[in-house]
Amino acid sequence: MNIRAFRLRRGFVVDRFRGWDPELSFVSALVLSMPLIVLLVLLVLFPISQVLMLPLEAGGLRQLASFFRVPSNVRALEYTVLISLAVTFGTIILAAPLAWTLRMPGSTLWKSIVWLAVLAPLWMNIVIKTYAFMIILGRHGILSEAVQALRLTSEPIDLLYTPWAVIVAMLHTMLPYGVLPLFVTFSTIDSDLVRAAESLGATRAGAIYSVVMPLSLVGILATGTIIFVICLGFYVTPVILGGAQSPYISTLVQGDLFLRFDTVGAATDSAVLTAVAGLIVILASWLLGGQNLKRALG
Repeated sequence: MNIRAFRLRRGFVVDRFRGWDPELSFVSALVLSMPLIVLLVLLVLFPISQVLMLPLEAGGLRQLASFFRVPSNVRALEYTVLISLAVTFGTIILAAPLAWTLRMPGSTLWKSIVWLAVLAPLWMNIVIKTYAFMIILGRHGILSEAVQALRLTSEPIDLLYTPWAVIVAMLHTMLPYGVLPLFVTFSTIDSDLVRAAESLGATRAGAIYSVVMPLSLVGILATGTIIFVICLGFYVTPVILGGAQSPYISTLVQGDLFLRFDTVGAATDSAVLTAVAGLIVILASWLLGGQNLKRALG
């Protein structure tokens, strides 16, 4: 190809793509998003609005206030919030080192093993996982036998139907939801900053604490918010591992629906739980800020 033909072809290519805009217009974005919007309205917003309307139609705000006049309801709400907080903090503590390990250069085989361990809970049915923990945490389970074999105790230990069993199982389920966002957050941090801190005399732990933690604080808080809101809605794990008398708020909804056939009461419980989750999300969005949240989550 001679020089003149090359210039003509290059000019054709430039002219061809000169009017191309990589950003979608509002109308194009709306059309492409329409299937998702329709599904969101039909399967999420409409059912939630129907649930929220039941207590409002039955008695308005007085019906919602009646929830807090029953001590067992308040105890269930406190228990749910405390368990969710414990799982949130535990997940962040476990997920942060794993996410940082996956973000840093290292053995591909080792990273593949870690990714497999992290993502495995997502591939398992929640009921199967919960019954597996019944075998592990039972009086004659693997954990009890291991503790006895190490001579840490002479009696079998039974963690079933305790808050610890619920927390351990929920931690296992929520670990991927902690590792994945934190991995994205850590990926936005230049690893040269850590090396620079080390070259100035900081230890690896000190460099991570003084450099990585401040830069990833927004991502950690956003990840914690996601985990906390998901934990509020757990049902199978608290019922099976916490026992029939577990004061998790999901058991209140179950009792109102299937024992007392009180749809208004169940809707009231759900409305209170939805309000708590909504307040947490609004508070987190206000504290973090939209731009910081978008940057932290990639």
